[in-house]
Amino acid sequence: MQDTQPPPSDLNDTESTGQTPMTEPAWRRHPAVRFGLPFVAIAVIAGAILLLSGWPRRGDIRESAELEQARLGALASDAPKKGQPAPDFALRSLDGQVIRLSELRGKIVLVNFWATWCAPCRAEMPDLEAVYQQERDSLVVLSVNVEGVSIDDARRLASDFRDELGLTFPIVLDSPNGDVFQQYKLKGLPDSFFIDQNGILRDVQFGPMNRATILKKLEATRRPGS
Repeated sequence: MQDTQPPPSDLNDTESTGQTPMTEPAWRRHPAVRFGLPFVAIAVIAGAILLLSGWPRRGDIRESAELEQARLGALASDAPKKGQPAPDFALRSLDGQVIRLSELRGKIVLVNFWATWCAPCRAEMPDLEAVYQQERDSLVVLSVNVEGVSIDDARRLASDFRDELGLTFPIVLDSPNGDVFQQYKLKGLPDSFFIDQNGILRDVQFGPMNRATILKKLEATRRPGS
């Protein structure tokens, strides 16, 4: 498995930048100048922009409501545990559809965490696709891309990756901070979770899998305890 790289901290203090603050003149330190005038100017500019743009537009309000209702990201705080319901999440797919894990019940779900820069992830993808084609009547492969970059960049990279390898299963995009990756308490890639028809987590695979391993774990997921 390859460890993910945490995003660099965004530090703006003096100690981190090594810069010394400049001394302001006394007149600029007066409260009326420091706080009153800037806010007046900002308010005037903002008001002009809103008037010119016709805000608020009905479309903008509707879109904001839809995004709030979608509740993207981790939807449960519990860590994944075998024999318990898989922690729920909702992410947007490459085609813009919001896919929620708990809404996939009725089929076995294989949640696979990966990234385009992860060599073991690339190596297991053809076997994942082959098993998906073989078992797609009863199996959902939900591929969670954990790229660690902006959503737009992740969408571009994942789309190119999908097209290059001819992948047909759903691919969803984790947040730049890896919210769902962290929700599932992961430290590396690839990792896979096998969830039964009732949403119960039955098996976990840390690291890449071949076709035989995937099929064996799917069979155990269909018949837990056998």
